Amino acid sequence: MKLLKILDPFFHLKNPLVMLLLGGTEANLMAIRAARNMAREEKDIGNIDSENGYSIPEIIVPKSAHFSFKKAADLLNLKLIEADLDENYRVDIESVKKNISDNTIAIVGVAGTTELGMIDPIEDLSKLAHDNDIYFHVDAAFGGFSIPFLKDFGYEMPVFDFSLEGGVSSITVDPHKMGLAPIPSGGGIIFREKKYLDVMAVKSPYLTSKEQSTIVGTRLGAPAAATWAIMQYMGREGYAKNANECMINSEFLADALFKEDFELIVEPELNIVAFTHPEIPTDDLANMLEEKGWMVSVSSYPKAIRIVLMGGI
Repeated sequence: MKLLKILDPFFHLKNPLVMLLLGGTEANLMAIRAARNMAREEKDIGNIDSENGYSIPEIIVPKSAHFSFKKAADLLNLKLIEADLDENYRVDIESVKKNISDNTIAIVGVAGTTELGMIDPIEDLSKLAHDNDIYFHVDAAFGGFSIPFLKDFGYEMPVFDFSLEGGVSSITVDPHKMGLAPIPSGGGIIFREKKYLDVMAVKSPYLTSKEQSTIVGTRLGAPAAATWAIMQYMGREGYAKNANECMINSEFLADALFKEDFELIVEPELNIVAFTHPEIPTDDLANMLEEKGWMVSVSSYPKAIRIVLMGGI
C-alpha cells in the first residue's frame, strides 16, 4: 500500500514496497529479519552445518542507533556490534570497516539519530555495503519526514535514499514523528525489492491475503486511515513548511543557549538541540528545568539535556 506515496519522489524509488507498522521498532525488526533471512538463503550464514557447526550472524550498527536493534539482535539470535562514532557523533566509517566479517549480514546507518538528530555518512555506508554485498538498512524514523523537504529551503542535506546505487536495501520512516500522524500510526518501512518481503513470508491460507511478511498480524485500520488523511492534508508544501519552521526554532534556541554560556553538544543538523552547562551537572539541570515546568529528556551519549522542537498542524 502506498500510504507514503507523497515521499516516493524524495526516496527515488519508482515502485516502493511500503508497509505501515506499529512503530519504528517493528520496522527496524523487519529490516533485520529480512537481512538475516537473505543471508541464510543466499550466503548460508546462520544455517546449521554438521561439519562446521553454527556461526552467529552479525549486524553492525552505530553506537547512536536506536535501542530497537538490540531487541532485534535478541529476538533473532544475532551478534550486535556497535561501531564507534566520530567527533560529531556520526558513525565512524573506519570502525564499520574494521568490524565487517564473513558473518556480517547487515549494516545500519541512521538519518536523524534519536538523541542528537545527527545524520550518518549514508553515502559512504551504502558504498561500503554494496562493495561487500551486505544488506544496508537506513533508520530514518526521525529524519525521513524532514530531510527530503529541507532541501526545498536550501539546506544542504546528505543523500540517504534509494538513489544511492545498489546500496540501500530498506528505509524506516515514522509517520508519527515529523509526519505528524497520531500514535499508533507507528513506523513505515520501504523495501527496495520484493525479494526482501518474500524471504520473510509465511503462509496464511485462511485469510484473504495468502501470505504475511509482517511480524504483527491483526491490527487496527484506523491508524492507517489517519496517516493517509494527515498526509493528504499536509502535502509536500505543508511538510516542507513544517520542517523549515522546526529548523528555524532549533537554530534560534541553539543561538540563545550559546549566548547564555550553555555548551551545545553539536550544531543542530535536524530539529533536536542538546546542551549542557559548564557548572551544573546535567541531571541537576534537568531537575531544575522540571521544577520550572519544562519536561526535558536527558541523552545518554553524551549526557546532555535534549530538546526536540516539533511543529504542529
